[in-house]
Amino acid sequence: MKIHYDPTLMEEVVTLMVQREEERGNLAPFHEYRTLADPIYDKSQPHARESEFEVLHRRLFHKWGFAGMLEKALAEHPGLARIEEVFIGRASTEEEGADLSGDPRRIGMKLPAKRFFDLESLLRYLRHELEHIADLLDPAFGYDEAGFLATSPSEANLIRDRYRVIWAISIDGRLQQEGKEPGASREERWEELTALCPTIPPPLRLAIFENLWRAGRLSHGEILAMAKDPALLLQRAGTVADGGSPLKKVLLPASPCPLCHFPTYSWVEEFNELITGLIKRDFPRWEPEEGACERCTEIYKSQQAITLRDSDGAQLPQRSA
Repeated sequence: MKIHYDPTLMEEVVTLMVQREEERGNLAPFHEYRTLADPIYDKSQPHARESEFEVLHRRLFHKWGFAGMLEKALAEHPGLARIEEVFIGRASTEEEGADLSGDPRRIGMKLPAKRFFDLESLLRYLRHELEHIADLLDPAFGYDEAGFLATSPSEANLIRDRYRVIWAISIDGRLQQEGKEPGASREERWEELTALCPTIPPPLRLAIFENLWRAGRLSHGEILAMAKDPALLLQRAGTVADGGSPLKKVLLPASPCPLCHFPTYSWVEEFNELITGLIKRDFPRWEPEEGACERCTEIYKSQQAITLRDSDGAQLPQRSA
């Protein structure tokens, strides 16, 4: 497996190393760098200087141990045995991550230079990202980009956000089960789930989290189904501990209305007897605990008004001829 590092990334990491150690009073990296760099400045050809500085930065990047963590993380993943080349680019914090190229034998990864100054944290991050790649390369995972299609861009973004959090929790859970440090702690992943599903009561949310953390290797289809229909997340929570009674259905924002099937952020959960009857007339299998979107409820409120008006009219005395 060949690993290619972006020359600008190696240069930034080596330069930061010299600066940081100098600020701490350790001048050894500075002197080593200057000893190797000063002769290059004497070169008359700018192009020759540029290529020799690239060789210098690569040499120190490897000598000072910055390449070791990536090599260690890659060696831990037998599922990546088919990868022939890895390209490591320079990135801002927002851009970092790993992904497959069009050729499944090659992967790309973007890392900010500051990642290399906490090597244990870098190893945890690399392990997590490479688990994503290993899943994508596994035919049993069955990744299919077409599954993210939705009725609107906002719904598609929400599905992707749920997918990302569910996948991340399951990956870090299985890393911990393998005796490795996860990419993020349980507490950090818990906060991500909480931000994504704030309306779910904490005991139920905890049951969902524990199930995902211990789920092992999930398939793309399983993750996508839960991302599209949070009711499946609730099913994974099982029943509450106190008596094993079924959990009350939680109506999550952007979940589909059981009547019109469009995603809704405005749920109605309480219905009077007449509206319940009108809905069940059209949807015999519907139950009030399933809720309905505000728009559908307004339609049945209008039908209720018409029903009540006609009922009152039927009781009025008939006019004499």
